[in-house]
Amino acid sequence: MGFLDPADPLVLFLEQDHGGLDLEEADEVAHYRQLADHLRLVALRPGEIIDRLRELIE
Repeated sequence: MGFLDPADPLVLFLEQDHGGLDLEEADEVAHYRQLADHLRLVALRPGEIIDRLRELIE
């Protein structure tokens, strides 16, 4: 999570099955931000999802 004031640190809340984890170290937050960016790049678009599901059914 980022804040408007650049002086405020970035934080990350990682939700898990039995609780969560708050991360505030810049390198940890950067690691998870990089993972999220990668997922956005490889994710199927809404129309592609329907086509892919049809392929899997066949």
